[in-house]
Amino acid sequence: MQMIAMVVLGVLLSGPSSSSGTPPEINKTEPATSVPGNLHWAKDLKTHVEEATALVNNDPVMAFLKSRYILNDKKPSPRGKGRAWLETQVNALEPKALRVLQENYETASRNFDVNGVVTSWLLAGSIRKESLTKTREWSEGGEEWVSATHAIWRVTDVHMTRLGGQYRQEAQFPGRSIPGDTTLTIAPKDKGCEIVRVNARVENISDGKDPAYFLWGYADPVLIEVWEVLQPDEDKNVLKGSFRWLNTGCIAVLIPGGALSRCLHAPECKSETAALSLTVRNDPPHSFPTFSVYPDGARTRMEVISDDGWASCTFVVVASGKKVDVGLLFAVPKGASGLQLLVNGSPPVAIEE
Repeated sequence: MQMIAMVVLGVLLSGPSSSSGTPPEINKTEPATSVPGNLHWAKDLKTHVEEATALVNNDPVMAFLKSRYILNDKKPSPRGKGRAWLETQVNALEPKALRVLQENYETASRNFDVNGVVTSWLLAGSIRKESLTKTREWSEGGEEWVSATHAIWRVTDVHMTRLGGQYRQEAQFPGRSIPGDTTLTIAPKDKGCEIVRVNARVENISDGKDPAYFLWGYADPVLIEVWEVLQPDEDKNVLKGSFRWLNTGCIAVLIPGGALSRCLHAPECKSETAALSLTVRNDPPHSFPTFSVYPDGARTRMEVISDDGWASCTFVVVASGKKVDVGLLFAVPKGASGLQLLVNGSPPVAIEE
């Protein structure tokens, strides 16, 4: 399964690369707002096409993403005149989706909303490379980075446990072939580092709502579709209100001197809002790298080694005014003190032992 997730790390590190001008128009065709009745669709494909097409006016980004998914990945695949119509629809939607993402990126950049910046950039890049125009230079670990004016989270009860040279999580159902249920071992390649577990309570203090396309910047559409089907009814009702996605891949430990160590894995994510979280993993045999930029400009790479070459990023729904208890793993220099937890959308908080 191809994952878009984890590209976020490189984006957060170096910032988006510049491109000149606004996204060029692919064509002058306006996307249709209804599906022609004379087209043939296999099984329930028509329902999915109609749902995507109904979003054209109010959410062209989701209309594009869903239409492209149906065209390229949905089974059974559209054929004949239906496929030709959908190809035209996707091409017509692309420039509209990119314009919305550019606007959302600029708004997020003005507000130092790091999650919004990264999500818009990842999605736009998946549509067409270098399609957005960068409007701000980001310096990871800099004052503007850790003092975001776009307050989303309140972080409390932060404490840390040192785990030593590695962390091991046993499979819950050993001997059974259950996707995702494998033994996981995480250890820093840098022998001067150790694994720490940081526990914290994170409260959503925002009355805003993440865009519907948020998850599509990180996870395979097939995985998102499965997650949507498995959601309990009470969770589905939550998604109709004000909520935010807590993304553990955008949480870091701030090390004295300005270095950042990103979350490697989240063994615990208990939300007051939703029973079901979504975990995205790197596909084997790729390792999950985390980078730290030190004051002298030198870049240190700490690779995560695991049994099958992956670590994870977890997304959990948190309604406005609700909390989530998290347990997060990081690689930090051995014996490091004065550490702070940085959840994008909140100021850094001191970590107690």
